[in-house]
Amino acid sequence: MRKQPPRNWVVLRRISQGVFLLLFVVSAGWLSNDIFYETDPNLMLFTAVAAWGLLHEIAPALVMLGLTLILGRFFCGWICPLGTLIDAAGTLRRRRNGLSESGNRLARNIRLVIWIAILATALAGLQVAWHPDPMVIAGRFVSLNLIPAVSTVLGWLIGAVAGIPVIGGFLRDLWQSFPGGDRTYGTAASLGMFAVFLFTILLSLWLPRLWCRSQCPLGALYALTGRLSPLGRRTSGCTSCRACTKLCRMGAIRNDGEYEKGECILCMDCVYDCKIGKTWFSFRAPGKKRPPEAEGRGVTRAQFLALAGAPILAAMLRGRRAFAAGALPAPAAGPLRPPGAVPGDAFSNQCVRCGNCMSACPTNVIQPLIGGAGIESLWSPAMAYDVAWCSYNCNKCGEVCPTNAISDLTLAEKQRFRIGLAVVNRTTCYPWSTSENCLVCEEQCPIPTKAIKVVEARGKGGVILRRPVVDPKLCIGCGSCQNKCPQTPAKAIIVGPVK
Repeated sequence: MRKQPPRNWVVLRRISQGVFLLLFVVSAGWLSNDIFYETDPNLMLFTAVAAWGLLHEIAPALVMLGLTLILGRFFCGWICPLGTLIDAAGTLRRRRNGLSESGNRLARNIRLVIWIAILATALAGLQVAWHPDPMVIAGRFVSLNLIPAVSTVLGWLIGAVAGIPVIGGFLRDLWQSFPGGDRTYGTAASLGMFAVFLFTILLSLWLPRLWCRSQCPLGALYALTGRLSPLGRRTSGCTSCRACTKLCRMGAIRNDGEYEKGECILCMDCVYDCKIGKTWFSFRAPGKKRPPEAEGRGVTRAQFLALAGAPILAAMLRGRRAFAAGALPAPAAGPLRPPGAVPGDAFSNQCVRCGNCMSACPTNVIQPLIGGAGIESLWSPAMAYDVAWCSYNCNKCGEVCPTNAISDLTLAEKQRFRIGLAVVNRTTCYPWSTSENCLVCEEQCPIPTKAIKVVEARGKGGVILRRPVVDPKLCIGCGSCQNKCPQTPAKAIIVGPVK
């Protein structure tokens, strides 16, 4: 009898899942976690296609595809943060496959159709890869739901003990270093993002990894790639007890004991579910005949290369889009985007709604769009000057954007990037509509030479009024003037798009 591999493979997998999930959460709060998104082939390739350009961040994604060709679909079982959370939720009920072979084939076909549909829409110029992508779903939940919620609860608890000497001060300083406590996101948007996350988790309470089997487009790509891996499951002297078939969380093991290699996420459970201890994983020896489970099923090698290579080829043919230094374009009419955003409709196609820019923004001015700009702009980031303003000395949003939808501008470039243009409403502005002076907008303008100038005029009774006037050559549309304007309910100075 072949000696079983050490049981610590499962323990090692769980440690790997925990470590990568912790890194994902920590990076969402304190670091730039764009590297997690840059390793996602679907996001990088489909975004490049839809945005008519080859992203320079595409290299990590290609490396991940290369590793999958060697190791198989290891990412889904050992790294994916959403997969880890799905597995954790799945422990609340007994692990069972739950689907017949035909049911599993149908689920995989649905997933493949979703992947092809995303490719087709990308080729048509519309990027929707962000909607069902596991990295985006997990990232939005962590950045825009989990961290703000945890920080708020910590704030309440620390407020209750703030008066305790030493301990209160220590905990208060600790809480202030924790991000997200003062975050305010559109209620409908944040609830919608959480609903998508919750749906993927709840499916695992019905059947293990059901979302991964039937809907995950990234899993579809890795399944196609993993089929070509030399690393595979081996058995010897199988008694057809079907214990591994019944318990496989991906439904990858068939009734005859063989398995669908592309569906195996290397969880290693089948190694220990085997009652006679004759299941193991190894690399296929050179020259060994291709295993029968890989023949006559799914797509052929040529079909896989055509499917996986289509986004890369389309992106390369379309050429790369980039900002030219010293030639930053002015924004077109539409939602006000963060500084450095690519202009026009290209932004919606290049943005993957990961929430990085919203989480990194120190003033919380970047908010998700809910409506009013079309379905193609749903949940994409926009400037909400009723909430806050764009800090003049900050360029964090571009640093954390994984797809260059927001360019990584230097601080000097950011400080001259025009987000929009402020306009004074003279019918409501105090110095223009009454005999009352107010210079809040001019005082709050961060431009060193002041984009808001003051002109003097004589009002009723000979009162000298100092009236604000916007210099369009200097205004960058940071929104500080609008946010601080004391006029309510409608502000007397509004930042709008450049026409």
